[in-house]
Amino acid sequence: MIQQTTKEELFGLNVLRALAILLVLIEHCVFLVHDLKTIDLHLNGVSVFFVLSGFLIGTRAFKSITAGSFSFKQFLVHRITKTFPSYFAVLFFIYFYFLFTNQNLHDFGLNFFFFTQNLVGNELVFFPESWSLAVEEWFYFTFFLLLVLYVKVIHLKSHLFLALTGIIAVLKIGCSVLLLSQFDHLAPEKSVIFQIDYLFVGLVFGFLSERLQSFWRQLKLPALLVSIISLFLFEFFKPTDYWTQFIAEIVIIACALPYLCLIQTNQKGFFQRVVTYIAHRSYSIYLVNLSIAQVILLPVIFKYLIPNTSTITLILIYLIVVFCSSSILYHLVETKGVRLRKRLLNK
Repeated sequence: MIQQTTKEELFGLNVLRALAILLVLIEHCVFLVHDLKTIDLHLNGVSVFFVLSGFLIGTRAFKSITAGSFSFKQFLVHRITKTFPSYFAVLFFIYFYFLFTNQNLHDFGLNFFFFTQNLVGNELVFFPESWSLAVEEWFYFTFFLLLVLYVKVIHLKSHLFLALTGIIAVLKIGCSVLLLSQFDHLAPEKSVIFQIDYLFVGLVFGFLSERLQSFWRQLKLPALLVSIISLFLFEFFKPTDYWTQFIAEIVIIACALPYLCLIQTNQKGFFQRVVTYIAHRSYSIYLVNLSIAQVILLPVIFKYLIPNTSTITLILIYLIVVFCSSSILYHLVETKGVRLRKRLLNK
């Protein structure tokens, strides 16, 4: 029997995951080596993650609801065991390091446990990369409420999911435009109430890919061409206006999805293995690459082991530290969460 490949494991989407985390690493390398500011990549890796997350959760939900196999318990267990263990492991590791080294814990509080640390775009000093985790968790909570409304309250037919979700996404983006026009002091770049729009757009495209599968396949080459041209123009002109960036990133990422989500490969070559390795560990890499690697581990290494180093060596050491520490987190925590999920769902 041939095992069907899920969209989560399609090689094209793994390429997108790997690209997203590499963009994040390049952006964060600038904090170490200021000369790298000349490498000004405008496409944001976190935006890629957001659209991809919304897309995947939309395809999974639509498939299971259409097949009559959707379970609210499975949805909640999957989300909690996927994101919570690694997030809280890193959160406590950073907290105790700061505590034992007498560093400033003024910004740490219960808001990190309820993912409210950046609802309106507060600039985080403690565990700054957690801002995107807050965005994702609030999206999952909102989407869970939408599913309750769709399935339990109004008993919406699955073929209407796309239309209603599209309307909700447009209204949400409209509210964001209104908020930003009325309160110009808000910082939309790392704010839950603004960045959640990326996930809603990804969700709409996820429903679209399942509801209109034939149309989705026909789009793959024209949409890919639009994505490539848009990326070139985006990197050439480098717009600074938030909404111009938002629209451009949505076009670039969303238009690449029809082509990428249809790429499958059974080859086990070096490139495929590297991409899959990075993609599977992308969440752990994201969690450790800034606070743990740059704030905690690298200063110790450069103080006691390698006091003087070149720029290239510095970047290489940083990447080694990131991939080693993320592998530890992946094997000790993230994979344990997967096993816990299987046990809870098999009861």
